[in-house]
Amino acid sequence: MNLRKKDRIYIFILALLVLLGLVGCGKSDDEPANLETEVPGRYYTIHEISLPDGDEAMTDFLSEAGYVEELSIVSVGNKLYRTARCVHEEDDISVYENEIYFQTLCAPYKEWNTIVIGEYGSLQYTGEIRIDSKGVIIKEDPSAILDPFREVTDSSVAAQSGEKVYCADIYGVWQSENGQEPIKIIDFVNAGYLLWEVCSIEAKENGKLQVLVEYEEGRSLLQLEEKQGTKPQKRQIVITMAFEDPVLVDLVTRFNRQSDEYRVELNICGEIQAQSMLEKVPMEVMSGGGPDLLLGIYAENLAEEGFLEPLDDCLEENGDYFQSAIECNRVDGVLYGIPYMQELFAVAYDSKVIGERSTITIEELMDAVKQSDVELLCSGMDEMNSLLYFALSDNTNKNYIDWEKGISHLKEQPFIDLLEFVKRYGDKGQIPSQDLPESYTAGKVAGTSLALLNGELLEYVRQAFGGDVVVIGYPSERGSGIYTQTLSLSVNVNAAEKEGAKAFLRFLISEENQMRIAEKSNRIPPLGVNIVSYAFPVRRKALERQIELKQKEKPDEYLSTNLRDGVTYQRKGLSSENRRILEYLFEQAEPLKWNILPLQSVVTEELEPFFLNQRSAAEAAEILDRRVQIYLDENGRTGQ
Repeated sequence: MNLRKKDRIYIFILALLVLLGLVGCGKSDDEPANLETEVPGRYYTIHEISLPDGDEAMTDFLSEAGYVEELSIVSVGNKLYRTARCVHEEDDISVYENEIYFQTLCAPYKEWNTIVIGEYGSLQYTGEIRIDSKGVIIKEDPSAILDPFREVTDSSVAAQSGEKVYCADIYGVWQSENGQEPIKIIDFVNAGYLLWEVCSIEAKENGKLQVLVEYEEGRSLLQLEEKQGTKPQKRQIVITMAFEDPVLVDLVTRFNRQSDEYRVELNICGEIQAQSMLEKVPMEVMSGGGPDLLLGIYAENLAEEGFLEPLDDCLEENGDYFQSAIECNRVDGVLYGIPYMQELFAVAYDSKVIGERSTITIEELMDAVKQSDVELLCSGMDEMNSLLYFALSDNTNKNYIDWEKGISHLKEQPFIDLLEFVKRYGDKGQIPSQDLPESYTAGKVAGTSLALLNGELLEYVRQAFGGDVVVIGYPSERGSGIYTQTLSLSVNVNAAEKEGAKAFLRFLISEENQMRIAEKSNRIPPLGVNIVSYAFPVRRKALERQIELKQKEKPDEYLSTNLRDGVTYQRKGLSSENRRILEYLFEQAEPLKWNILPLQSVVTEELEPFFLNQRSAAEAAEILDRRVQIYLDENGRTGQ
């Protein structure tokens, strides 16, 4: 079959997304930012103001004193108060201000109704409490004022000013007047704030709102001020993605908070629509449209067609980048994508099978497996994937395909022998999943592939193989067989705001934000996303920081995971030996640019009859050889 260039675009994208698991599984912080409002003729600005000193000491004092039960926070002016129901004096409220005094204010428990948020975002009581120098004033229960907000938020963080009631949660602030349907006057996410908690909201006498929030940078007091007129517009930059990357979401919101000129909008189409996105986005770009920033998976083909902006000017002259991550995004020597995270692909082998070594060829691996008691080449990899990953992914192996000369050798005996090998040792379920842990230590499994998103998997393979493990690359004739793949963005040549798009890419790869990725590697993001940063930064200093933080963690006996093979391992911490392995893998890694990727569907189509015993190895090899040679003749030599 003759593959046209446009056909290859879609095949390449689909293959790489399947490989990465993306398809098929289903201002300074003190600068104001303009926010959206649903009320014509007005908008709100937000400004961070510093909190008084001593808050941490106050928190420690209350915790040590046992006042953590029903703890609440209130801000009055620029002073921060915490109130807590005294555990040992049941009917009391205690107030502590900035290490100045700690005072017990009596109030009957049954009447202590407050519009004050508790420590973990829940309203203990509905009512109003005002703290002043004279003590506590308790008013009637006004819980009905929250009724209009029930359809838009389950938060009870509220404040009242005359006929206006305000309710806030981590997503924004709503306003209801005279009991009418609430309108959203503040959108925290669009403003660049991914909040962990909204502790309290206060309506000030001057018409401003003051919201006490907590997010990753710490606790802040946000002052919201209403402005008359039309909201100043930022120039918009659009990114379309199939999945929500929490790291990118975090960096986008930070950029939007800092930039007075640009605003990045993430358009998440969802995994269900990922397939149509793969076909739609390149066609939109080639038709003169499409999003401003594109996922790096489109880079190679769109760059060849002239639809991407060169991005070499986005790199610092002496930046401490991993060159393998940068080279992943070059086409014919020109940079068309800026990476912000990377992951490693390697293999953990049973050292009893292959011995202690730093590299291995496919021929050496085949010989070692045949001379051992191995029953399974790689857990979780069937015959087809074993062939693609362990043999055809090696661009330097001329025994099967000579990419430099453009000659296929797939009908020759070495490839026929390879087919018989993967058919015998590919994962067909010959070892039941419940028997895999024992099979690892017994030497019946040669290895397991690793998509290293963090260093914890190294502990998994160490335990899986009972300590007899060597972590190196896939078989390779001249390289390490260790590959890096990046999460990256490219600039559409049709983008109206090219300079803004480049400004955002420089922001992504800056040392400050790469260090932020490292610091966030073990933090749970806000907004209900229950996964952590799932890859490594692309700057060396940031990676070193990430590893240092990981090493300082103490393994938690309760924090363990049963991976696909039923092996339980501790998920926190990084041993010195695993750190050495991880650093070695990064130093040896090569860009993942497998020449076979555009031909993956062809390989699958022609070899499936052989694996189903419907065609001999020689027959399948000859047919595949013809189709691959047609592709090579049409596309010329790769020069690799």
